[in-house]
Amino acid sequence: MTVPYTFASQSGPVPASQLDANFAACVPLAVTGGPGLYGLTTSTGNVSILSPSTIYTMLKGSIPWEVTAFMGGAQGGASWQVMRYQPSTAVIIVVASCYSSGGVAATGSTTFTIADNGTPIGTIVFSASGTTGAFTISGSPYTVAAGHVLTITGPASADATLANANFTLAGTRG
Repeated sequence: MTVPYTFASQSGPVPASQLDANFAACVPLAVTGGPGLYGLTTSTGNVSILSPSTIYTMLKGSIPWEVTAFMGGAQGGASWQVMRYQPSTAVIIVVASCYSSGGVAATGSTTFTIADNGTPIGTIVFSASGTTGAFTISGSPYTVAAGHVLTITGPASADATLANANFTLAGTRG
């Protein structure tokens, strides 16, 4: 993450590499228009008051994001849609942060499809007798644009026993 400011705190400058851990230590200022944070721009050395929207733009890649879904019981039919989500901001899905498990194991290999606006972008596969879903997402980390519809859909032929499955897609805001 490139941060074009050096933030000041009560204990001195806060390096950008430690911004998340030290963000709470930044000094709030009372300025015309309300409180803000200040920093020195690295290019000019000028002091700047940072608005909440500027701070959000700088930090949004560090803001965690996740969405969860639960399939109570067994899959309700062919190509059953388990999740439908429309983010209000761009989100970045990171496979290493995604999890899925079933309360009752699958009989055979069972594949759920993850799609962005109807275009498949990945899968969640439960192995035969398995209760843990393995994620694959093309181009991980994968960015979903604001307003797109993200879905998880079950296989065309429902597994006879896989039940009570949960799905968690996670990453950061984009």
